Amino acid sequence: MSAILKQFMEWGKTASAEKRADATAALVRVFLYSDLTRDEMDATEATITCTLRDPSILVRQAIARECANSQHAPKHIVLSLIDDVPCVAAIVLEHSELILDSELVDIIADGCVTTQTAIANRRYVEYSVSAAMCEIGEYDACLALIHNPNACITPNCFGRLAERFGDVSEFRDVMLTRTDLPMSVRHQVVKNLNKSLTQLVQFNAWMQPKRTDMLEKSTNDRITLKLAETAGTVELTELVIYLRDTGQLTTELLLSAACMGNLGFFEIALADLTGQSLTRVAGLVEGRNRHAFRALCKKAGLPEAAWPAFEIAVDTWHQTAHEDQTHEKRFARKMVERILTRYEKLFSDQQLDSLLVLLRRLATEIAREDADAFMRMHMNAA
Repeated sequence: MSAILKQFMEWGKTASAEKRADATAALVRVFLYSDLTRDEMDATEATITCTLRDPSILVRQAIARECANSQHAPKHIVLSLIDDVPCVAAIVLEHSELILDSELVDIIADGCVTTQTAIANRRYVEYSVSAAMCEIGEYDACLALIHNPNACITPNCFGRLAERFGDVSEFRDVMLTRTDLPMSVRHQVVKNLNKSLTQLVQFNAWMQPKRTDMLEKSTNDRITLKLAETAGTVELTELVIYLRDTGQLTTELLLSAACMGNLGFFEIALADLTGQSLTRVAGLVEGRNRHAFRALCKKAGLPEAAWPAFEIAVDTWHQTAHEDQTHEKRFARKMVERILTRYEKLFSDQQLDSLLVLLRRLATEIAREDADAFMRMHMNAA
């Protein structure tokens, strides 16, 4: 065997790179999968180790491809390969299970986009590796990480990715397809999109600045409520905490939620603001006891002027809950209009009330959405 290996080394001095690559790949397969004696294994391993110095990338890539998916590849060969040029190292970095997570983290810190992307494409990416990638990885590598369904990413790391690349439409679209994306980050990403659109409007002077700011805030609230519609209790709780901590859990948002019939979000918000259990809050909201409900609003820190609006919203929801909700937009429009009619009676024409303005704007927006939904339905039917 040693004579054959000696001939192999001599032959390699004059053979073409392509032929050396094919022969080296065959030699590595013999080493990994054939039944060799101890002496034969030692000699073959030494030959492969020496071949790592071959000047041709093709040869070293051939070794990398054979070793990448083997649990029996010598560790020193694998470690030599990950220190090679990126196009060689990437093969092993993406597939080999012999590389430690700590070694992957070091490579992310010192590596280039090619090696980072290879790591992001691994069959399974641990939290520590993902954390390093989210913090310092290049754009393409982080995009590959988000594409990888088996990449373990913490909520904080998702938030970091949103901070770094949330303004890039391609990245944003992929992030939103992740089923494990925290509700708070999902909200942040969609809100960034709304901000980008608002900045476009401002840049082109398509709207007065005051009107633009109002539109952005209104749209943000609608984004929040749209996300809340599809969220479970755990996600809603997470979203409420995030909104509260970032100053976005406003009276206007809560009133919009109540008017749209999203009592789940409304009740979880009240539970968070009052420190009471969700069960108790739900009982007070749905119990329709005026004094108990107002005490709850007071404890939540809601302005007293808004209490009647919340009462009317909750009461109207109970009155309409049994009605046909097949057409969601139409039902929401009917409910908001009823709330608005009852609430307007509390104020004279001379009074300016921000909540009344909000209700009127909300009714207008829902009417437009209802009209759009009506046209889409009939256009599709045609």
